[in-house]
Amino acid sequence: MKKFADLFLNLDRSNKTNTKVALLKKYFQEADSDDKFWALALFTGRRPSFKVNSTQMRA
Repeated sequence: MKKFADLFLNLDRSNKTNTKVALLKKYFQEADSDDKFWALALFTGRRPSFKVNSTQMRA
């Protein structure tokens, strides 16, 4: 999660497209598969569907 937080801060600090692309490329080369998945979900605004609904979670 620290890597994602660092990525987000560095993206926010930069206004150069090439720098942002390089940061994203480096992150996706080095991050764990699960972290990559959630980073894509957050950046695209698409949340993965869950197989468990809220009623099942409460149980």
